[in-house]
Amino acid sequence: MASALGTSSPPSFSFDLKTMKQIMDPLGIPWHPLSKKGHDFQSSFSYVGYEWDIDSKRVTISYEKCLRLIFKLASILSIPHPCINKKSVASIHGSLQHVTMVYQQGWSHRSALSRFLSKFPNDHILHHLPSSCLDQLSWWSTALTIPNPSCLLIKLPLVDLDIWMDVSTYWGIDLWVGGLWACEWLN
Repeated sequence: MASALGTSSPPSFSFDLKTMKQIMDPLGIPWHPLSKKGHDFQSSFSYVGYEWDIDSKRVTISYEKCLRLIFKLASILSIPHPCINKKSVASIHGSLQHVTMVYQQGWSHRSALSRFLSKFPNDHILHHLPSSCLDQLSWWSTALTIPNPSCLLIKLPLVDLDIWMDVSTYWGIDLWVGGLWACEWLN
């Protein structure tokens, strides 16, 4: 919060977890014990495999989560490459999707795995991973070894890139980028 003098101070609240539980008890909302799930109010905490730091507006992946994902990738990338089932592909795909909050450049390194996942007719068929998947998983294996990955939790300014696109089934596709126009005619 900014004061009249322009200085910034962290917000403070006149309640704690005990107060919140007293308010919520008559509503019958169950709470997990803090020792198992949860934490009291604080500015730094662990949650769903991330280390959250509200004061610095930063989130990092916990060391343990990163290590588990590296081992999961290593088992898939072992030589010779094992045949893999849909459940295993879905598991690694979900894990990678989860960590793209911090590894934002990783969004483009899951597409081959997404396509491969759609090729399984049922949960019991085994397939070899295509080379495109192996390449993307190798990228992830390298990216996950970078120490202390983190992401800022600040809102970035909006930037108008002046990009426009029109997709018409009648004649084709056109693209306008910063005053330049291109089109692809459909036959």
